[in-house]
Amino acid sequence: ARMVVNYRPWPRPVGLSALGAQLSRHHSPIVLGHLDKEEVAVLIERRGKCQPTDTLIAVVHEQSGGSPMFAGLVTQALLDTGRLDPRHPERFRRPNRISVSPGLAERLRYLLEALDPAIYQLIEALALGAPLDADVLAELLDTDPAGLTDTVEAARATGLLTETGDLIVFVRN
Repeated sequence: ARMVVNYRPWPRPVGLSALGAQLSRHHSPIVLGHLDKEEVAVLIERRGKCQPTDTLIAVVHEQSGGSPMFAGLVTQALLDTGRLDPRHPERFRRPNRISVSPGLAERLRYLLEALDPAIYQLIEALALGAPLDADVLAELLDTDPAGLTDTVEAARATGLLTETGDLIVFVRN
């Protein structure tokens, strides 16, 4: 018998940590991260039903940070706004900014508003240009710099930050 356990890296309740420890005695966990450009190309091809150009792949990867969810949303936004015509993907040109349909904007808003307030405030500060620096963020968020570690880890676990800690461009915009 096989078992698949899927979870985000944060928060990690005691029971989940115990389960992970037990399962890892038998097999190492498979950790899913952000997509590379080749994987983004496959996602675009499936979503848009077309062969993506290098420029299109680069734009979607840059805007989404490689997050599978945001790569899908960026691709859908390009389709919805007509910037990407799946019949003629070679005509795609890099836009200055990706605009989204009202429906996609609402979906993103719901996602952000459902976050813990401390995480939301951190994401908001990063979106407004604050660096991922404990001293700067502690001052802006009126909190202890040491206490920011858990908030940053929780923010990373949302998928809204890249692996380097930058806010995904699509979210910032």
